[in-house]
Amino acid sequence: MRWTIAVLVVAVVLSSVGCALPGGEYAGLVPPETLAKADLQYYWHVRCQLERGEQISRMNLVGDRLYCLTDHNRLLALDAARGIWLWSQDLASPRQKVFAPVHADKVLIPPRLRLLIDQDQAAPAGRFDAVIVNTLSEILVLDRSTGLTVARIPLDFPASTSGAIGATADAGQAEHYFLASSRGWYYGVNFSTGLQEWGRPTGGFLSSAPVYHDGILYVAGEDNVLYAVRAGHEAVPVWSSQDLDSLPMHGAVSAGIHVDSRGCFVPCQDNRLYAYNPINGRPLWEPFVCQQPLQDDVQVADNSIFLLARQDSFYAIDVAKGAKRWSLPLGRLVLAAMRYRTDRVYLLDADNNLRVLDEMTGKASAILPMTGLDRFLPNTTVPAIYAATRKGRIVCIRLANAGYLTPDMFQQP
Repeated sequence: MRWTIAVLVVAVVLSSVGCALPGGEYAGLVPPETLAKADLQYYWHVRCQLERGEQISRMNLVGDRLYCLTDHNRLLALDAARGIWLWSQDLASPRQKVFAPVHADKVLIPPRLRLLIDQDQAAPAGRFDAVIVNTLSEILVLDRSTGLTVARIPLDFPASTSGAIGATADAGQAEHYFLASSRGWYYGVNFSTGLQEWGRPTGGFLSSAPVYHDGILYVAGEDNVLYAVRAGHEAVPVWSSQDLDSLPMHGAVSAGIHVDSRGCFVPCQDNRLYAYNPINGRPLWEPFVCQQPLQDDVQVADNSIFLLARQDSFYAIDVAKGAKRWSLPLGRLVLAAMRYRTDRVYLLDADNNLRVLDEMTGKASAILPMTGLDRFLPNTTVPAIYAATRKGRIVCIRLANAGYLTPDMFQQP
């Protein structure tokens, strides 16, 4: 593990309380006074020291952690709330495919699977909280607090998706990792043994990551079928979209689906967004019809579903009724959904502008150029906007009434 991160805690605190730093901390980025026009402010700003030619390629928000993956396949972890860098870890060679990370709580890795770790680096004893990442050929288990690679579990198949964590309902202990292969199968791997416990076939390629919710694993593939199986030490079919009381899809699914207690929302290449009851597979409402195939992940907030149909429009849809709220041809990605007097959506458009929109009507109250920023985190759950430059500057933007970071906050564990 290489610790090459420049921690700018002092800079974050100074900027948060309004002290100017030499040279201008936000030079080259959207000016703070521009953000203020939309009642926004920089909450924190850090720079990471990258190697020559290295760039940030992707950001993921998992729980309280912000993970940045570079094009050298180095994973950088920071506290998302305070902008404190935690660790960095090399995952794989730059030519290897690395999928999105997930969190697993109370993981138990048997001694025979654990890697030898230098004596000056403390390995977790017993169960520990982990961040899990898979490549095409293996599952990597990292200690979430230190970034140490505790285990590498080889796969017997070429992975084609990121994974989902299955945990015991009573203790919340992660036991299984579910993922899919390019062969059109999906699998359950047991952390306790490092062995694949089961595999189930579909009729086509799988590129949409499985989603685990409330004991059920949901898998949508390019065979035009959504599968729901009760997943643990075995996989027991619950329902599929081909059942008589469900609703068949007429196209492949390649984008990310969303599942919560309200429904299972599936963007399909037959130009439709499907909504299923997650327990029995019955349709919640008639499919929402677009004018082009749906190839991008669906985004779901408390009140609305957000959906991009390329070469068509960006849609906001009532999550309960499946009815269109509004559409915007230039819309691309929701960066946050926050409340300031009214429910607002912070939407990135095709021209790299941030559009501040009323969530119900789509009316814009501000349009701001996101100068200098070229990496953005899709987000509908946390009241913050996370953005970065490919060269390693990362910012958190929040509402002006969110207050400021204080030195005391950096003393918290």
